[in-house]
Amino acid sequence: MRGADAVLRLPMQVLLLDYGVRMLVIALAAWWGSRWLAAPMRRLVAASSSLGSSVMVEAAPPVLDERRGTREVREAAQVFNVMARRLSAQFRARGLMVAAMSHDLRTPLTRLRLRIDGMDTDAVVQQRSADDIREMNELIDTVLGVFRGDALGSAEPLQDTSIGTLVQSLTDDLVEQGAQVQLSLPQGSDGAAVARAEPAALRRVVTNLLSNALRYAGAAEVSVQAAGKHVRIVIDDTGPGIAPAHLESVFEPFYRVDPSRNRHTGGTGLGLYIARELSQRQGALLSLANRPGGGLRAEICLPRA
Repeated sequence: MRGADAVLRLPMQVLLLDYGVRMLVIALAAWWGSRWLAAPMRRLVAASSSLGSSVMVEAAPPVLDERRGTREVREAAQVFNVMARRLSAQFRARGLMVAAMSHDLRTPLTRLRLRIDGMDTDAVVQQRSADDIREMNELIDTVLGVFRGDALGSAEPLQDTSIGTLVQSLTDDLVEQGAQVQLSLPQGSDGAAVARAEPAALRRVVTNLLSNALRYAGAAEVSVQAAGKHVRIVIDDTGPGIAPAHLESVFEPFYRVDPSRNRHTGGTGLGLYIARELSQRQGALLSLANRPGGGLRAEICLPRA
């Protein structure tokens, strides 16, 4: 009886082994098949990711192989290549147009500056006219930088940065120039308020926000807060603030809110756009909010080191 039971059990073991091998083969085939089917999508994703940077620096756009894969994959590759070539051509044309506009604008501005310097007019009027020309030149430089993609400058390696020290150096410089800026640092913030950041880019962001606060309110209160996994730089002012409907729109390039924040009070409509782009580049979040008691609050939230 024992021998018969062993004989009866043997086919079941073989059957289970057979099923196991079959399932393994099917799983491997399904894995390989899914990888093969997803390969064209991976190539498309990689090409799409590099397309933006290539057209911004006027490099050759990525090209997908139009002869590989199924008919749908080949058609998708053809459409992508045509789109990439058109985008590249449009960006090159835009760069030439901007360069031509820059030349055509700078030439009469230079002539105006020379004529103003040679005119026998009131010194105050002469200085104001020269300031207007200088402002126009700065606006041209900023706009060209945005169109060329180099307005943000080169990216730096992220490094552990003492936020309190960085902000204090900026506020000390402003106070020496006569600006009304108050800084609040928590006790023992030297070690606690350390974040991963690009120091030069962060200085540019904070300087931009402080300049806005001083321009529209005449004074600013700055504080550095370290809590949890983040370090925050908070800049408060008592100016007119921004209507809630415009709080996100002001981060768009060339967007200005009238009448409280416009060209007559300074600015080109690019400062906040550049500040947010620089913040995002280093993993920080820049936000604006109206204060309950009046004025605007700008906050930079950085990942703690």
